Amino acid sequence: MFWYKGITRISEDKCRRNILEDPESRTFRGTIEVKFPADPGCHEEDFRMELIHYGKTIERTFRMVVGGSPVLSEITSDPRDPHYGQSVTLRCQVTGDCDPRDMAVKWLKGDKPLEKGEGAEKRITEKDGSVSCSLQITATALDHRGSYSCSVTHEGKTLRKKHYVHLPDKAPTLSAITVRPERPVSGKEAVFTVTISGFTPDIRVKWYKDFSTFPRDAITTSDPEIGQDFLFTCSTSLRFTPQDSDHEALLRCEVTHTASKKFHEQKYKLLLSGGTSTSAEEHRSLYTQDSGHVKPPVKLRGIRCLTETPRVGGEVSLTCYVGGCDADNTVFVWRKGMFPINGKIQNQNLEDGSGCVSTITFIALESDRDCRVTCETTYNLETREEHLALTLQ
Repeated sequence: MFWYKGITRISEDKCRRNILEDPESRTFRGTIEVKFPADPGCHEEDFRMELIHYGKTIERTFRMVVGGSPVLSEITSDPRDPHYGQSVTLRCQVTGDCDPRDMAVKWLKGDKPLEKGEGAEKRITEKDGSVSCSLQITATALDHRGSYSCSVTHEGKTLRKKHYVHLPDKAPTLSAITVRPERPVSGKEAVFTVTISGFTPDIRVKWYKDFSTFPRDAITTSDPEIGQDFLFTCSTSLRFTPQDSDHEALLRCEVTHTASKKFHEQKYKLLLSGGTSTSAEEHRSLYTQDSGHVKPPVKLRGIRCLTETPRVGGEVSLTCYVGGCDADNTVFVWRKGMFPINGKIQNQNLEDGSGCVSTITFIALESDRDCRVTCETTYNLETREEHLALTLQ
């Protein structure tokens, strides 16, 4: 049998056992005591008794409260599970037979005292003499998996209670890849940029050309900042000088969200000025209305926007290539967020038999700005999804 103060074992000379055997049942019963001076250092200290019997450990814990010292309640959150952008009130009740005027109360974010403007603090003395300490904050991605503490100092001893704000993980949304200049030229540097928004920590960013990774010194990712949705937003840019051999290469930005273990990507087919690749207008002309087929080579995985400058109130055409399927036996479902898109859908086979293409044309609404478009395909009981963050002018 052992006694502990916190994690420190109390010496045997301070412990006393009074164990007696019951002659009838031949079992033992009694008391186990420990004596020590009750000083302010023992306040809110856990004392633990550990008994080991035939390999089985039994524990009992007692929290010491010393008279004349404050006692802190656990911190409560209102609401308990807030949403991003929502006002949250944290409360800690301080009781005990001590004068509230002798207590110094402060709030901390992590291990650092709150700076001016990081929250609204209130301290109210109740009729029963207890003190209600509250902190009002606005939940943002900065609070994700973060903690707040209420610290009370009395007669040189500091007590602290910690609370973790319960906020959900949010995976990022990626914008389409933009390029400057709009039509890259062989031998001249171009900058490719993706906006990453609506996420909680942390993300990892990689850029690819076909299947080769770009070096880190070619990539610049800005520090995340809190956006209008109270989540993080940042941008990542690739600086790259294409050569003639890079004409029609596939550039890809891949973003991995650490918390959800999901990755998202955006693709861009590199069309060098003066090359032989198709423009957006020529791309649309690859569809032959009479044959129901598409001339090769429209074989870019993922959703592509055929409208050069998609705008609110205008027609927007999106296309999705699926390899190894045929249009007659493939089910295509287009969605904006969770809801089906109300538009004209045309599904066509590729002439070389390598797959099919689904194209949808619809009128873009104000609510479609920066929405996530999904093309869901089902073929031979296998379902796949492709995604696009639609950016409207």
